Amino acid sequence: MASLPKDRKRIFLSGVLLIVVFSLLVGLLNVGVLYMFGVPLIGLIVGVVLIWFARISVASKFAFSLLPFPLIIGSFLVSLFLRTAEAETFLIPSDYRGEVVVFYAEPCGEPPRYEGANRLYQLSSEGVLITQATKNDGYLNRKFYLLDQNGVRVGMPQFSRQDFETEKKEWGAYTHPARPELTKETVGAFWAYGRETYHASKNSIGYIIEDYRWWDRDQKQRTVENDAFTAKAKDLLQKCRTSE
Repeated sequence: MASLPKDRKRIFLSGVLLIVVFSLLVGLLNVGVLYMFGVPLIGLIVGVVLIWFARISVASKFAFSLLPFPLIIGSFLVSLFLRTAEAETFLIPSDYRGEVVVFYAEPCGEPPRYEGANRLYQLSSEGVLITQATKNDGYLNRKFYLLDQNGVRVGMPQFSRQDFETEKKEWGAYTHPARPELTKETVGAFWAYGRETYHASKNSIGYIIEDYRWWDRDQKQRTVENDAFTAKAKDLLQKCRTSE
């Protein structure tokens, strides 16, 4: 590098700097940032172009041009490790159907429970858990089980769609192939979009434990049931807070 002319050396160093900075930016933020924003990709391209204008061997040019791949993969794995939340296990009474909520970071709540490395959330017969555990942020690994009176657990899926046909079409593409055939009677956990319990505490999460027939029911009736659950959950949270 000492033999490089001053201007060529600056071009080389500028190219390396751009490659390193934007590769780490893509990996640490998310690999998908390449598709959402053009700036990281443009920075990488400019960096590679500068490397090829530098007066170094062709082998070195190829080596530095390939540098983004290990940098992006390595920084992405580091980011994934740092952002991964604790795994969570939800236990719901086997005969319970409807909305459930977990209120986090409540001093009056139950002490955190663990099963191995997994957080354990055992919801009450009312579908509510108030816990002292802090909110679990990051890349999530959640498993849901129906729990009977004898302590037997039956796993259930986490649904990502409210439309049955769409969920069924994506069932094999985005889920483990060992899962059973999906039917409208398959009970699972739906994300509770727009839930009112969020206004009681932002440190909370909510799901709906139902099958796809639930979405075929009259929307007004579903709203009435959700409102009743929200009122009950808020009341339980308020009683917990005032009991301290």
